[in-house]
Amino acid sequence: MKTADIDVTKRFMIALIGPTGSGKSVAAGSFHKAGSIKFYDFDGRMKSVKKVHPSADIDYDTYGPDNLSQSFIPAFNNLVRNCPWKTIVIDSLTSLSMTAITAQLMNKGIAGASIKTNKGGLITTGWDEINAETVCISQILDICKILPCNVIMTFHPIERTVGTEGNTQKVTTVVAYGNKINQIALNYFDEVYYLDVDKGFTVKDPTKRIALTDVNEKAIAKSALNIPAKLDITNGLYDALMKELK
Repeated sequence: MKTADIDVTKRFMIALIGPTGSGKSVAAGSFHKAGSIKFYDFDGRMKSVKKVHPSADIDYDTYGPDNLSQSFIPAFNNLVRNCPWKTIVIDSLTSLSMTAITAQLMNKGIAGASIKTNKGGLITTGWDEINAETVCISQILDICKILPCNVIMTFHPIERTVGTEGNTQKVTTVVAYGNKINQIALNYFDEVYYLDVDKGFTVKDPTKRIALTDVNEKAIAKSALNIPAKLDITNGLYDALMKELK
């Protein structure tokens, strides 16, 4: 293979980062214009996609800890052999990581294994749960790397306090518990966009939804495409990208 033969517009690997309400799911849903699309929904919030894309034919399944192992993982693994979609969306990887933790706790309880609790008797996570989260998401990321379709994942930034007493600092992570996935997940994506809202300079200026595509003060962002550092996606991420790439 030669880099000269790479078509940077043929297949997209996109990570969308932003707080709740920043339009990540809606931006991902705009890729219905590229062809068939499937949401693997872990946030349980597909109504916003329906609201903005009311006439779109978007397939989705919603998953939780009760059907992660039995339904989602086999279905996702099967994409390696048969991927009928032009675009797949995991919405969100942050919620998926929480689901993996809860599923591991549920499975341990069913199996009669001991579960760690705090002094108040509430269940807490241990290394078994964190390792399950790491392995589960690592496998999913590796599958995404070789799929023939567009892959979009959404991430919720989570602020944590880390360190020891007297020496702590706040860091931003995109997964629920473990540190390994947070450090490697975004490495799988050529396109990492931080979604934000631009309210303009006056109250009369229309509010715009934007995607920051280059490193900025809010979060890490990057792009392998020749696109602006601030992309106006008010009318849809897919249309905005196609306009820039023509």
